[in-house]
Amino acid sequence: MRSAFLSGVSVVLWFCASGIFRDIKKIYYIEVNDISSPKDQDEYDREYALAKMIACFFNYNILRCGRYNFDYLSEDRSSFDSIDDLPINENDILSANVSMFKHKKLSIKPSIEIFPEGATIINQLNRIGGFKRYYRFKQGVKKILSYCNLRSVIDARKYYVLPDYLGITGRLVKDLPIYQVLPIDRLLENFQKIFSYLDSAYGISKVLGDSPVYIHPVSAVYPMDDYGAWLRSIEESAAGKVIFLKKHPTDTRAFPAALLDRHLKLLPDALSSIPLELLFCKPNISYIGYISTTLLFLEPARVKIVEPPRKDIMFTKMFYPGLNDLFCPVWKKYWL
Repeated sequence: MRSAFLSGVSVVLWFCASGIFRDIKKIYYIEVNDISSPKDQDEYDREYALAKMIACFFNYNILRCGRYNFDYLSEDRSSFDSIDDLPINENDILSANVSMFKHKKLSIKPSIEIFPEGATIINQLNRIGGFKRYYRFKQGVKKILSYCNLRSVIDARKYYVLPDYLGITGRLVKDLPIYQVLPIDRLLENFQKIFSYLDSAYGISKVLGDSPVYIHPVSAVYPMDDYGAWLRSIEESAAGKVIFLKKHPTDTRAFPAALLDRHLKLLPDALSSIPLELLFCKPNISYIGYISTTLLFLEPARVKIVEPPRKDIMFTKMFYPGLNDLFCPVWKKYWL
């Protein structure tokens, strides 16, 4: 029987809510630790507790299975741990952030499937591609893949890809049988179900209320010293609406209280691990900020883009070539 080796609450959510892996009964939950920005134990515990709630809601068994180190700032793989101790077998599924670790057996034979851990097809392919390959793609897909080398430790027989609200992803990979796009309708339907369950446990609606508000995903790579200027632009664009700031679970920085006011509110730590896309199950919530994974799941008419003053930081540390070149030109026609 196949197993899944997944890391991250969002990854567990997408996997379970997709509804296409009913042949898999066990999820091995992997903790990945960026040694350049380590999280504390409480955050790991919060994330696993939430991942377990989601998995159990969808009738999966989940097992906390170890922590593996890597260095996000490193340009080579010498700092990456080996995952040879994990019971990975042929036909199993690994999330892309698990596949980046060293594994002797899987570097020899392409026998597993890769599940996405983020938005960009390009960055996923750059990590999961295996031995160098060249494909004949349609022009749009060529444009995406020109950004990547298609090389990594693990080759795979299939890659699952995150969908998007307008169906752009499906059109890009429709003639590429190695890729399978997750079903957007099923995901959104199951997001609503799991949101109701988590809302009763975490009191999400009590925090966010029912009046029209924005959520801004705090960029984990944007310097705090420069964040005030960006928040002023965001607050001006919000035209008096309350803006809830949600830190990314990997962001270990303290958010300065001086940047907050009656219109800018930081979500409590208890909600920081809840995947951002779930919060938009509440119809009164709109998105404000810059490009992120969450935009894939949102109707573009609920999105207001406010570019950061220092776009150079985003381009060097958190750039999404595929989203910027192939998705944003379509999305921006509908943005607020």
